[in-house]
Amino acid sequence: MEALEVQPWRDFWKAVGAPAKDIANSWRAFAARHARAAAPLITTLAQCAARHRYTALFLIAERTGMGLCALRTLADRRADSDVRYDDDDPWELRELPRDERDGLPAPPYTSSRPHTGFPQLPLGGLRVVESTRGVQGPLATSVLQALGAHVIRIEQPGGDPSRGAAPLAGGVSARFAALNAGKEIRQTDIRTAAGRSAGAETVAETDVFLHTWAPGEAARLRLDEEDLARARHTVRTPDGTPAPSLVTLLDVLGGHLAAESVLAALLARESGAATGRLRVDSSLLGASRGLLRPLLRGLDEAPGTQPAEAGLVAPTAEGLIAVGAGAGTTPAELATAPTAAWLGRLHAAGIPARAVVTDLAALPQDPALSAYFTHDGCARPTPPWSFA
Repeated sequence: MEALEVQPWRDFWKAVGAPAKDIANSWRAFAARHARAAAPLITTLAQCAARHRYTALFLIAERTGMGLCALRTLADRRADSDVRYDDDDPWELRELPRDERDGLPAPPYTSSRPHTGFPQLPLGGLRVVESTRGVQGPLATSVLQALGAHVIRIEQPGGDPSRGAAPLAGGVSARFAALNAGKEIRQTDIRTAAGRSAGAETVAETDVFLHTWAPGEAARLRLDEEDLARARHTVRTPDGTPAPSLVTLLDVLGGHLAAESVLAALLARESGAATGRLRVDSSLLGASRGLLRPLLRGLDEAPGTQPAEAGLVAPTAEGLIAVGAGAGTTPAELATAPTAAWLGRLHAAGIPARAVVTDLAALPQDPALSAYFTHDGCARPTPPWSFA
């Protein structure tokens, strides 16, 4: 289930029959799900949901604004499409039609990018406008920013609520700062007519408009590609043991794929392969297909085929260790000796292995990783590229 605001969450669980106290106490843990990569549910809420059939819960979700979908098997996912998953792209790029719409000719291509010499970074001179939340969208634009683009971030009046999410650094959420440092912030209520007009003006003469709104939301707000094109905007829209990670892998991958799709659109435009407006759509569902691809591909293999050995993360006598494929060790064996001892044995055998760091604050001090961080109050990953 998914709720981006507290009201749908409250309305859904109230309609399901959950106690008001448990509904109130459950929201904070759910709101922190992206930071913790987990969303524990109070037992009484789960018990109340279990008294209803799925179809009834789905109707309640539709009425209250809660997002709800069923968990399915790999075989179910494989049956979703007749496209082979090893050939399926996680994003779609298409050039918008250049026919006349509403009596107005399709706008000619214009760019905010100066063409006077090669910029210091590949996207230098390009402007990106974003209206995003969570991880996927902000991460995508931070990648484009690291490649030289100027990013303008549209936030609701009062600022994005995630600015106050713990842990804080300098009075601002460290997670928010890591994803949005250096971006120009403009507060606009796009739910109002004046706000929508201001949003359209912000997008005017920019190269990329990236949002993570729900399907159909852009059209409802009259800020989809057709509306923006009428105002002569050139836009592209993508529509037990310690846990080894405190980030949601799917959101991170989705952010990188969204940035990749924007780069593909910009390349098509700059190379002349596309001369009009472009639209890019990507999704977390598409990113999930990439993560599931090896397992989904295994469903197509002949019965009895031995799957390739995969790596593993398992406890040792005093920590966690990540071991690459080919080690031939089991979790039970790894638990018999300390991490350092196993690292020595595995490296001597040519097997990739590494101690798993569960304290994120320790990463910048790790000798193997310290060179990849920049310190400015927060430790931020340094862009992994240079250009000459």
